[in-house]
Amino acid sequence: MATRSGGRGKRNKTRVIKLIGYIKQEKENRYFGIYLTLNLHVYGKSSKETLDKLNKLVKWYIKDAVHNKEIKEFIPRRAPLSLYLEYYRIRFAIRLFHLKSIVNFIPIKIEKQLAYAR
Repeated sequence: MATRSGGRGKRNKTRVIKLIGYIKQEKENRYFGIYLTLNLHVYGKSSKETLDKLNKLVKWYIKDAVHNKEIKEFIPRRAPLSLYLEYYRIRFAIRLFHLKSIVNFIPIKIEKQLAYAR
């Protein structure tokens, strides 16, 4: 989808990217968080801290890709298959056994809208 910006004649392109990932507790006071779509991961002392760090990292990653006009090269940048398999294996178990969640595993699913110049 293309839109015009402010009558200057520049054309901006808008794209929505769906980010999936998860946070899991590895041991006491150590959490691992990853967005599989961008292969970005962080560690934190709590699930909240990990999610905050992950969202800040995604914000800066996308901002840098847009600024350097490298969106096609770096978005998406997929994580290894083994991490996708872990994510979907646990999501499947949650659905199969009608669980609200699995302890120490928090799935993440968000959409980010990117606006950038052509």
